Amino acid sequence: MSGISWVSLSYRLPREPSRPRLAVWRRLKRLGATLVHDAVWLLPSDAKTREAFEWLAEEIEEQGGTAFVWEATSLGAEQDQTIVAQFRAAADERYAAIAESAEGLRCVGPKLRVARGIVVKIYYANASAVFNFVFPQVV
Repeated sequence: MSGISWVSLSYRLPREPSRPRLAVWRRLKRLGATLVHDAVWLLPSDAKTREAFEWLAEEIEEQGGTAFVWEATSLGAEQDQTIVAQFRAAADERYAAIAESAEGLRCVGPKLRVARGIVVKIYYANASAVFNFVFPQVV
């Protein structure tokens, strides 16, 4: 038996309106949950993740849906390795997006020219990185 304990959320919401479904999906993404099958999401089990899923389940039910939260352990280390790999791949995607945004800011910063604007310089701990952001003056 595996040593990793997971907290799981399975839910169903009406198709219309779609806004609550999108809000739940965004919340799950913010929590860092991974989708393992249809509407079954997992997080490593601890008090914080259980509470987050319980609150989300209540919100789903308030929107006219159904939700179930439970704890589970897989029966094999291979399954845990697959789930951990999914978490790592999702984290890698998020970090790659952050790095891409930072690189874009680094490239744009030196090209900014100020004409009747206010320049704000942001200095990072690494003094070699300085970004200029231009905020137009309101006349």
